[in-house]
Amino acid sequence: MKEEDKISLAENLLEIICAWNRDVIEENTNDLISKLPDEVLCYIISFLPFESAVQTSFLSTRWRGLWNTALRLVVQYGSVEDIGSATVAFADHIDEPHLSIWRLLYHSNLKMLRNSRRLQFHFGQGSILLATIVANEILHLDFSEGMDEFSGEFGWHFETDNHSHWPGFSSLSKHSFPPYIFVKTLHLISVTCLTSEAVSSMVSKCLFLESLTIKECPGLQTLLIHTGHNFHHLTVFNCLQLMSLYIKAPGLQKFRYGGLLPRFKYESSSCLKDAMLDFRGGPSYDPLKYKDLKASEILPDITNVRILTLCRWTFEHIQIKFLNHFLPEASRPCPSRAHWPFQLGELRELWWIDSSMDKHNIDALLTFLKLCPSLEKLFINIDPRSNFIPSISHKHSSHEVAEYKRLDHLKVIKMEGVMNEEEKIISLAEHLLEVATMEPLIIAKSHENRLCRLVKVQLSNRNCKNVPPPFQEKKYCYQFVEVEEGYSDELCFKHPHMDL
Repeated sequence: MKEEDKISLAENLLEIICAWNRDVIEENTNDLISKLPDEVLCYIISFLPFESAVQTSFLSTRWRGLWNTALRLVVQYGSVEDIGSATVAFADHIDEPHLSIWRLLYHSNLKMLRNSRRLQFHFGQGSILLATIVANEILHLDFSEGMDEFSGEFGWHFETDNHSHWPGFSSLSKHSFPPYIFVKTLHLISVTCLTSEAVSSMVSKCLFLESLTIKECPGLQTLLIHTGHNFHHLTVFNCLQLMSLYIKAPGLQKFRYGGLLPRFKYESSSCLKDAMLDFRGGPSYDPLKYKDLKASEILPDITNVRILTLCRWTFEHIQIKFLNHFLPEASRPCPSRAHWPFQLGELRELWWIDSSMDKHNIDALLTFLKLCPSLEKLFINIDPRSNFIPSISHKHSSHEVAEYKRLDHLKVIKMEGVMNEEEKIISLAEHLLEVATMEPLIIAKSHENRLCRLVKVQLSNRNCKNVPPPFQEKKYCYQFVEVEEGYSDELCFKHPHMDL
């Protein structure tokens, strides 16, 4: 029986089991299938995709934890040099009669790994690689367990061939290649200089790679990504020693970065639709030493993004770079007369990260919003850690643009973080209402997870406490009221980058 037929049979059997269990509960009769031996149930689960296997734990208490046994953890031992072959053998787990010569090299491991989804590989002095396969095309390589505290510096160069350029590739059978090259999503966690060479060799074999995540790699200083048109998603998180990042990915649509700002070299088309640029800790380099960096060496092209995360200080840094480039030197102290060279006409969701709600910070946000005419959802996070101040004085950074753009599509504003000063929160909300055509829903969430909603209150009702003098002549004012229990779930929406 072919592997696809086995998986289909297992999924059909799972549906029958689910239906059977529902009938058993309704009729209060004996559940005969759940009385089967663990070995039989685990054998069925072992052919299911990872997500479906996990879902079997919800069938009944009898099934709870069986998926973890079925997708068993295989433990192996070797050296650093064996990491590549062990991982390839683990990923290349499909056992078929027409194995290629390349796959026969690892035939001794295939029988043991055939139905496995997790590999624990011990190497060096207490170092461990935990490899996990999810849904057959997603591979996680986690080196965090047993990682040495001290790690040397290293650079990475990831390059994958564009398989579409191979002569006669389309006429070749999928079975002519080892399954490992068909991995589409790869997660690399805590890779060090000790393991980087083996990992680089493995990545180069993933010819169909579409998504790459690199997290918490100590000592990583330079990163070069060179991929084909099928590569769409790059994520880099908490690589705090990273100084320079070079990306050449013509098909890149999602770029998500969290950590210190490196020096960029970005040679990709303008098809980027999703950009997370969370540099709240400041740059990884000395701004004075690299004060002549161009704007394109600080940020990738974000002109066509629909989803964006950006820190206020980063915008100001870019603003200064653009104004210095587009204005004569004599005009730079008065940059408000300058026309911005770009507009984010496609932006729909913005996560804005700032350190406070002072007037200067609010003005910076309002200036940026005027470049986003299609914005629908605005998320504001007040984080004191995002307090990096560019070396150039704020007097060169005017928060005005030539054309005043109102936000015709803004529907939701959600503010989170250190927001104990209600007067400042209300002031920020009122400024945002001034630039919105419609009155958007405005929500504030504190660190205590207290959810409040901005409401308009008639002053005659004497419900507004401590109304500032400028607003005493108005007929109404704004204040935040706590959201009632039961209604808060409807307001707990998040920016797509917040759970990453």
